[in-house]
Amino acid sequence: AHRGGMDGAGSTIAVVGTGLDLVYPARNRALAHQLAEKGLLVSEFALGTPALASNFPRRNRIISGLSRGVLVVEAA
Repeated sequence: AHRGGMDGAGSTIAVVGTGLDLVYPARNRALAHQLAEKGLLVSEFALGTPALASNFPRRNRIISGLSRGVLVVEAA
């Protein structure tokens, strides 16, 4: 989805559950660099904050706040 946003006329915003200096999962490093150049990376976490399970619900809160609408297909 992020690649499609950057390839088209629009853009994309990635909200991450780590500090902006860490890429999780690491295999997305090239994508993160592209996002920094052509899109936007957002995090509420300080630099050096690792990917902890408790970070992702906090990240999701920001994603839903930036969204026009949210459809939950499956949730606990």
